[in-house]
Amino acid sequence: MPRRKGPARPPRAAVGVTETAVAWFTHRCGKKWRGVSRAHCGVCHETFGGVTGFDEHRRNGACLKPAAMGLEIRTIGESPETRYDVWVSPMTEEEVERVRGHEQLTAF
Repeated sequence: MPRRKGPARPPRAAVGVTETAVAWFTHRCGKKWRGVSRAHCGVCHETFGGVTGFDEHRRNGACLKPAAMGLEIRTIGESPETRYDVWVSPMTEEEVERVRGHEQLTAF
């Protein structure tokens, strides 16, 4: 079977499974992440909050720097054992207000 190009994705990701129920995934570069919506680039080894950010960072077979694209790094997890970084689109003021006070921001 030919190698699939694109983001590193967990094999047989379950549809409808919440991110908190999903196991950790580790790429051969040593970076780890959790969640079926994440996308890890096997070229530059950056992890994105979703496939959209991953797709946008690849241009003509090369990787763009996520910060140069306006993406922000967000740390997920509360302890050193569960902490990892993902690149995400910045939140609008409206989104910030909607989630302010909710503990769910780092609960994945």
